[in-house]
Amino acid sequence: MIWTAPSEKDALGIPTNYPPAKAGIPCWFIQKIGRQYAKDEDITDANGYLNKWKLLIPKAPIAGQTDFSKPVRFYHDKNAFIAKPGEACTESYIVACAFQTRREVQSFKSYLFTKLVRFLILQTVVSQDVNRMNFSFVPVVSFDRIWDDHQLREKWSLSEDDWNYVDSRILPTDEVKEL
Repeated sequence: MIWTAPSEKDALGIPTNYPPAKAGIPCWFIQKIGRQYAKDEDITDANGYLNKWKLLIPKAPIAGQTDFSKPVRFYHDKNAFIAKPGEACTESYIVACAFQTRREVQSFKSYLFTKLVRFLILQTVVSQDVNRMNFSFVPVVSFDRIWDDHQLREKWSLSEDDWNYVDSRILPTDEVKEL
């Protein structure tokens, strides 16, 4: 599958205020609820995401960060995670990518967690919510490796001054080390 920016429409049709069910499809709710269940008949899967490995990211990753004169931290291991095939999520999350293999999702996660990609996303942010438009500056790469900023700096021929500016604007996050 070739990655495209997250869809504007809720990927699986489960609203944020959906009450967890006692049984059914495993479903990720807001962080304080965690993984519960949704009724099978309430899930829509027009994009074919349900039975793939997915990276779930918060719809509002920049909530509460209003002073952009200071470095920003968003997308990290406490708010972005890999969901297994057969797991759904409420619209509190965006399906950032959906692939056949966990390996591809880990590669995408490493790419998203780089300062350079998060910086590119931040250039389009006009509210706390993130949508397809916010990924407009993010180039598509191959998801067959773990990415880091050093690799991307070389690939995109960034000068030291350019990198220093990006580095000063985005706070570090946990690195993705497995593949």
